[in-house]
Amino acid sequence: MSEEKKKCPFCKGEIPAEATQCVHCKRELPSTVPPPKKKASRFSTIGSNLGAIGILGLMIGGFFSIPMIVFLLTGMTGGIFGVLSFRKMTPEEKQIPFWKDGTKSRTYAALFLGGWALILTILVFCGVEL
Repeated sequence: MSEEKKKCPFCKGEIPAEATQCVHCKRELPSTVPPPKKKASRFSTIGSNLGAIGILGLMIGGFFSIPMIVFLLTGMTGGIFGVLSFRKMTPEEKQIPFWKDGTKSRTYAALFLGGWALILTILVFCGVEL
């Protein structure tokens, strides 16, 4: 009965495949199990979708008879969901680059789009014609 072997990443000595510590250098071996892939949070997904709908609605809303305020409120609601998602993140999650984490990128998208919707809402209420 032959036992499966692997190499120690530190001293390159052969060790049993299921070993957690090297028998040669006595160092603790790193876990080979990758961390589970995290799904994007609901707040970030809803927020980015609402923000996108709000901003896209503002761009094409002139072609339809839908009041602009509907899209502005939709976009701002997306921003609120982005804030909620950002507040739920742990400090460790906030350190991960946003292009490596779906939740963080969607959260930033929701915050960005919600911010634009807020700016456009202020401009509309100040009488600026879009």
